Amino acid sequence: MTATPPLDDKRLPEHGAEWGDGVVLRGRSRGSGVEVEVSNPRGPKPQRVLTGMGDVVTRGAKTYVKPQAEDGEDFAVVAGY
Repeated sequence: MTATPPLDDKRLPEHGAEWGDGVVLRGRSRGSGVEVEVSNPRGPKPQRVLTGMGDVVTRGAKTYVKPQAEDGEDFAVVAGY
């Protein structure tokens, strides 16, 4: 298990950081439940969200997060692969 990665001034880890058994997917919300495309820091598609408020969706080669965050708010979820 990986230690908690460093957090920024918004108390969020960097996109792609390893955290526990997963990897951080981070972005800026366009509204609660609205998909935001994020880069996939690993080869296979994410299988599930381990922590954080949102869902991970993969269509084709693209990865999206549907966060439960207000429009313009930065979010992070930890995805398991």
